Formats: sequence, C-alpha cells, structure tokens
Amino acid sequence: MNSNRYSTQYATRYSQNGNRRVNILPGLHNQAIGEAFVDLIDEAFRNYAQWFETLDSNSYNDWVNQFKSKLQQTLNQWIDLAGATAGNLLRSLRNKASQWWYFLDNPEVPPDNNQAERSLRLAVTKRKVSGGSRSMERFKHTAYLLEFGLKSERKAVSSNTDCRKVNESNQ
Repeated sequence: MNSNRYSTQYATRYSQNGNRRVNILPGLHNQAIGEAFVDLIDEAFRNYAQWFETLDSNSYNDWVNQFKSKLQQTLNQWIDLAGATAGNLLRSLRNKASQWWYFLDNPEVPPDNNQAERSLRLAVTKRKVSGGSRSMERFKHTAYLLEFGLKSERKAVSSNTDCRKVNESNQ
C-alpha cells in the first residue's frame, strides 16, 4: 500500500502543477483543458477535506462515483483535442488513474504529501545548516532531533519535559 500512497501523492501534486503549466502553453485548447482539470483536482481536494472533517463515508462514496464519471467524461472530451504536452498529461491521467486518484477509493490516504514534507523539514534544515551527516555520530544526532521533533509535534508536549524521556528511550 505504501507505494500506492506515495504514488498518489506525487501524482496528484504533479497533476496540479502539470495542468497549471498546460494553461500557459500555446495551443488551441490548452487553457480550457488546464482549467477543466485544475477545477476537477480542486473539487477532489475540497471533497476529500470535507470527508476528513465529517468522516461521512456514504456521502463521500456517492460523490466519488459521480466524480469518476465526470472525470471520464472530461478526459473523453479533451484527449483528442489536446496538443502534445497536454495530450501526454491526459493520457497519463487515463492510463494511470489508479495512481492519480488512489485517494478517492482509499480516503485514509491523503491526496498530498504535505505532512510528510513537514515531518522531514527539521532534519533537512539541520543537515543543510550543519553541512550534512558525514559521520555515524552526526547521523544519530540528526535522527534524535527528528524523532524528538515528531514526537513533540504529535503529542504537543513541553520540550523540556519530553526531551529527557526521548533521550532516555534512545539509550
């Protein structure tokens, strides 16, 4: 499941960016194609967010079925009219729909990877500032800071109190 999870997160972000780029490419229908698919992606994100707040699976599943039909109709409408770049993107949306839209059938998987990026930000920043983790000791130190940051963020605990607990559990 993890590979599908990461595929859908990458695919959805790529799709949003790709469709926005299609908007600015020269071509007879590119702007209309880009706008149509950005609207679909925005609708998918809005409905996913609504499901996440309410956890109303019945309403969400009804919407998913309607959305898939709308998506297929939109693909059929534009795929033969698209230029090279837009056509490649639309063919990918059609041929790899199970990756692009994985979160529709599996709403427990978020449609983006924002949380994963936030979780890694501390370690990446520390690595960049310190010049990297060239020794095992520096690597362990970075891992400790990342673990502490993630535990503190998830539990919303006091950094002074929990720092000793995390340190003790690492020894």
